[in-house]
Parts: sequence; C-alpha cells; structure tokens
Amino acid sequence: FFISRVCQPQGYHTITASSGIEALKYIEELEDKIDLVLLDLRMPGMGGIEVLKSIRKRHERLPVIVLTALPEKKEECEALDVEAFLTKPYSLEDL
Repeated sequence: FFISRVCQPQGYHTITASSGIEALKYIEELEDKIDLVLLDLRMPGMGGIEVLKSIRKRHERLPVIVLTALPEKKEECEALDVEAFLTKPYSLEDL
C-alpha cells in the first residue's frame, strides 16, 4: 500500500491486492488495463511464486517486478521471466 501512495501522486493509477487470489482476480478482470505487476512473495493464502506461475501461464508478456525479503528466491523468479527482482529493503530510486 505504501508504494501505491507514493506512485499515485506521480500520475500512476494503482490497484492493490491483499492476497494472491485477489491479485489474480484483478489481473483477469482488468488484463488490458494492467501494464505492470509489483509482486511481493509473502502474501496470505496463495504465495507469490504460485501467483507468478499463474500469471505466466495466462499472461506471458505481462511485466512483473518482484519485491521481497527472500533473496534465495531470485533464481526461481528469474526463471519465470521477471523484469526485476528487488530485495527489501530497497530504495524508491531502485524501484
């Protein structure tokens, strides 16, 4: 939610999801209007890797940036063709 609050004043339209299932629902419903997904790997219910795999099955070209405190997941995420992998803490400049 912090990223959303930072990005909106800069002209970005954002949608936040509180779970992986909710994120996938938004992606399916609004697929033509979503240009980028910022994905945390730690989420309630469905984990981020599962969400990423699901995104890749249906939306191969949708850019995804992973934001996580789990650096050991980098190779797995890169194998799923993410645009970037940022480990927490990261700066807004990095993002």
